[in-house]
Amino acid sequence: MTILNVGSLAYKRRIFTLYKQTLKNLRDQIANRNEFCLEHPRIRAEFDMYMRVKDPEEATFLLERAELHAVTFKAPVPYFFPEEEGGVAFMRYGNPPTPEQVKGLSVLTERPQDYYAA
Repeated sequence: MTILNVGSLAYKRRIFTLYKQTLKNLRDQIANRNEFCLEHPRIRAEFDMYMRVKDPEEATFLLERAELHAVTFKAPVPYFFPEEEGGVAFMRYGNPPTPEQVKGLSVLTERPQDYYAA
């Protein structure tokens, strides 16, 4: 167990990463947005409760315990948005157009004088 300085950047990054991981895990477990919005303040309050701990040993102990809790209660099946890779609608409409294909579709590049003429 390495004792971290409470004010160090490494400690703050580990806290921030743990917070993001906890919220992502909550999103994976609760697909309903309304339920997620009800649970989110509870998690935030729990993080805020231990925010002012100044003792490095106690802060490191709390951080490691929280990281172990996050790993232990990780959702077994992650939630994917439908258009994300792994989602049900990923690549449903084929490959997105390449820049060369998009360039050929532009009306303004073909006839800009006619477009702006009054």
